[in-house]
Amino acid sequence: MSETFFAHFIQHSVAIIPWMLLGVVFDYFIRKHLTPEFLQRHFQKENVFRVLVVQLLGMGSPLATMSFLPMARGLARKGVHPGLLLSFLGAERAYGVQSFFILAGLFGMVFAAANLFVVFVALLGAAFALKKDHIVFKARAKGVTPSSFLKRQTTLFTFVFFGIGLAAAIQTFVPLHLMARLASGEIQSFVGAVVLSFVVYAGTIFGNYPVGKAFLDLGMSPLGVFVFVTISPLFNAPIILFFASAVKLRHVVKFILAYTITALFLALLISPLL
Repeated sequence: MSETFFAHFIQHSVAIIPWMLLGVVFDYFIRKHLTPEFLQRHFQKENVFRVLVVQLLGMGSPLATMSFLPMARGLARKGVHPGLLLSFLGAERAYGVQSFFILAGLFGMVFAAANLFVVFVALLGAAFALKKDHIVFKARAKGVTPSSFLKRQTTLFTFVFFGIGLAAAIQTFVPLHLMARLASGEIQSFVGAVVLSFVVYAGTIFGNYPVGKAFLDLGMSPLGVFVFVTISPLFNAPIILFFASAVKLRHVVKFILAYTITALFLALLISPLL
């Protein structure tokens, strides 16, 4: 049993950690340009073009939402449009600079490309759902400060290894017949994936990916796995509460529900390709 656990752990680590290390390099260089000052200078007004750009920047950003969100109120007070700022933070949480390569390695190119497309469109829908809302960022919690580069990377890798360990444990200890019975059908897996997305928290989105692979190996349908991997970064209880610490809960719920509903609809449309 333990040998199986370590075999799964090593398998997922080999698929993910090299891309994580490459992400550290990207982080080191990109953070010099994608700074709070950059956002302040270029994103003071909201329009369609800026929404698209800020989403792409967020999805390609190696920055950590956990360290960036505490600065949000200060950025908003300095002129960054709150709606664009929330879109950036949501995009950063929903996708990462290494996501495509990790997903392609675990699930194949079609799956990775479909995930990229659905995440982008769902984020766009979430951004426009809040277009008329007056968003105000709360004051930073006392004692909360942005993380240093080294601390951020340490935290990220800690959560990634936790996710890999969780995936290995699921594959090792969850009976194959149980998962196959509960989530092998399209409808069962679709509903199950939504529920699991809300309750399973692996810290970082990169920790969710091996968990999704574990579900697939245990018999969950590709549609269910796609739904889990795509919506779990935002449609997740701890993440909703974390965002609500900086923005009013009703704005967070509206943003995340718009993202989730759009993503689920698109997932059903493209399910024959998975």
